[in-house]
Amino acid sequence: EEEEEVVAFPVEEPLEIPPTAALALYGEWDGVETRFESAMRGLMRRLRALEKGAVGSIAQRLKDFITQLKQQDNKDGLLQAFQTEFNALPDAIRDDPATQAELRERADDVMHRLWEMSDASREEAEAERAGSMAGR
Repeated sequence: EEEEEVVAFPVEEPLEIPPTAALALYGEWDGVETRFESAMRGLMRRLRALEKGAVGSIAQRLKDFITQLKQQDNKDGLLQAFQTEFNALPDAIRDDPATQAELRERADDVMHRLWEMSDASREEAEAERAGSMAGR
């Protein structure tokens, strides 16, 4: 291994500062320190206010999201009703071309109603999002 080279810097004697210059420097330092502390207190106060507002906003958005998830949209009920009606048909009738056409028509109706529900939900969510973005 290589040995580290130690560099020795010459130690200089402290400078003698005249008392009047020392008082002037102390006064300047005291002023700078006071302004710095004041500015930092203000900055920290603003940061705490921003943090409090952000936490409140996030908490409210979480509550709104949970409420939205719990909302019933009846899509499951619509599909359940269609499935119950389909299962109620006897197997012999299901092979009839007229019955198959009717079932396709019903399936199309259910599909269109589901799309309408989805579109309404999307429009509602977009309006809520736009309102939320405007409230920032």
